[in-house]
Amino acid sequence: MATQTGKRLTDSKLRNIAPKSKPLTSSAVAGLVFYPSSSTKGAGAWILRYYDNSSKKRTKMTLGHYPKMGIAEAEAEAKLYRAALKQGLNPKVEKQKNKDQELQKQSYTFEYLAEEYLNHEKEMGRWKNPRSAYNFKRRLQTYVYPTLANKVITEINIRDITELLKEIWNTKPSTATNVLSHIREIFEWANIMGYCGHNPCTSVRRALGKQRKPPEEEAHQPALDWKDIPLFFKTVIGQTRKSKSKYCLMFIILTACRKSAARLIQWGDIDFETNIWTLSPEREESKTSVNRYFPLSTQVIKLVSCRKSTNTLVFSRNGIKPLNHIATRTFLNNHAKHFKSDIPDRCITTHGFRSTFKGWAVSMGYSDRLSELQLCHKYGSKVQRAYDRQPLIEERREMMQAWADYCLSEIKDFDSLF
Repeated sequence: MATQTGKRLTDSKLRNIAPKSKPLTSSAVAGLVFYPSSSTKGAGAWILRYYDNSSKKRTKMTLGHYPKMGIAEAEAEAKLYRAALKQGLNPKVEKQKNKDQELQKQSYTFEYLAEEYLNHEKEMGRWKNPRSAYNFKRRLQTYVYPTLANKVITEINIRDITELLKEIWNTKPSTATNVLSHIREIFEWANIMGYCGHNPCTSVRRALGKQRKPPEEEAHQPALDWKDIPLFFKTVIGQTRKSKSKYCLMFIILTACRKSAARLIQWGDIDFETNIWTLSPEREESKTSVNRYFPLSTQVIKLVSCRKSTNTLVFSRNGIKPLNHIATRTFLNNHAKHFKSDIPDRCITTHGFRSTFKGWAVSMGYSDRLSELQLCHKYGSKVQRAYDRQPLIEERREMMQAWADYCLSEIKDFDSLF
């Protein structure tokens, strides 16, 4: 029979308790008893005694063993089961549920929960642009999964995160920041869902130190010299087979627009009476908060008119979905590697043609304001932009017609391209 201590149990008392001593009751929780080991000093079992309403009998349940389960933990667990009893629940059943949940948590690897999180975000409609979801997952696959994929999420600590990020923290600061953000999001979601109770990303920046930004020129997209653009059209555009990727690239070059805007342009965006393309802020990936207007040259009108169809998108891969975001890059890698870019050992890129256009416009004496408007860049100070809102459509129309004429100056029969 257990002896009444009259005082709260202490570690000092339990560490020195002799084997086969009399059981000690806890004064903190009714029914909680410490049974000393029969052979080891300072060890024993925590037993909860209670009346089982379902069987109408007095019963007992082992909560754990001292010193692995300390006094505070034993008392806290005993209180939970006492509360369960008051709700009409069976403590043994509840303990088994808790045990099953703990075992299940051991199967929750980082990769498993990361994939669950990605699926959850997709279902919630977070990513209007599929490329964003693709980039999120690609960064995990490249930088995180090789180290953490099969590691149980509850075992991941700040050292694990800093180890996988330290190689790219300063060499690829933008990528490292994105990867850290992704890991943090996954842990925040896992915490909310009850899969873990910590987030090791909170002090990673302090552990890794302030990032050193790479030289500005390293961030530039490789571009073609504007003097080479007529030859590019003659040998690459003029001598390759007809393809959606080629026509989309032509549109991008001749309008100096962003690739994302061209991929998602719809027939309703083009006014064929005024020959103006309106890029609205509602259009995905538009990167604009106001309507942007693109005056279209006669060559561009010819280009899109030859592709006119009942499809919603001007450039689509199957009539419904837009071209793959790497379609034009693949075209350039396959057909334009012999053209040198302004960055050594780098192939020219789709985005780089915007720089090509800018170089031509400056060299031809067009004002910065005109070319910046065409590129959808912010121009001037905030105050200037607040008062000067003229889109200069006709002035830009003249410029873009001259640009198209120059690009296609080596093409003798423009219609033959279609």
